[in-house]
Amino acid sequence: MGAGYEMNVRNCEFVNNEFGVGGTSLVDSCYFSYNSLAVVSGNEIVQNCTIVNNNIGVDCAFNSGAHTFVGNVVKQNSIGIRMQKFFIGSIEFTGNIIFDNSTYNLELLDFNNANIEFNCWCSEDSAFIRSTIFDGYENANVGLVNYMPLSSDCPQIDVGVDSRVIAEISLITIYPNPFINELTVKLSCSEEVEFSIYNLNGQRILSQDVVEYAGLSLGHLTSGVYIYELKEKKGY
Repeated sequence: MGAGYEMNVRNCEFVNNEFGVGGTSLVDSCYFSYNSLAVVSGNEIVQNCTIVNNNIGVDCAFNSGAHTFVGNVVKQNSIGIRMQKFFIGSIEFTGNIIFDNSTYNLELLDFNNANIEFNCWCSEDSAFIRSTIFDGYENANVGLVNYMPLSSDCPQIDVGVDSRVIAEISLITIYPNPFINELTVKLSCSEEVEFSIYNLNGQRILSQDVVEYAGLSLGHLTSGVYIYELKEKKGY
């Protein structure tokens, strides 16, 4: 989706596209999954978004003093965030949760250093965090990423559940895993949720409302790997 800089994008889902969104003034509370490039250059403010299971989650030039990237969850992509440029100025890049991206959590391609303090990497091990970042330690032609100090407010996140699931769920039981013909879903709350199953192409192949317990007959599915998602029926 390409847009003019006066356009705001809120509460939208971008699933299974070549490109997600780029060139807007604001991207707020959106969900990106199974895109080749989810969030691309040109968005002045990106906030409160969930960016999961994309090839590249964020591919942006952080080269503007007005560029803001705050409160986002970036996980389980191949490359979480690719910084084509980084302007040494008033960029606000903070309060994000960035973890479990398979190639790099963050890839810096600019010769400038990138100062991105107070983000959560779901680890307090500085050496481990460093190992998930591509910067001047791997290529002397690019700058260094300063990620310290870490955020002191780093919530516990269940990697297997979309970050937008209900906060009230403290225990989710889904069994057996792997399943053959039937899957059982048990929740620790009485709120109604939407349980969905996706294949690895990002196609939703099942959706069912669940309150506390459900037994799902799935014998018609072919053998393979599937991804589940739980969403609050009250909306976001």
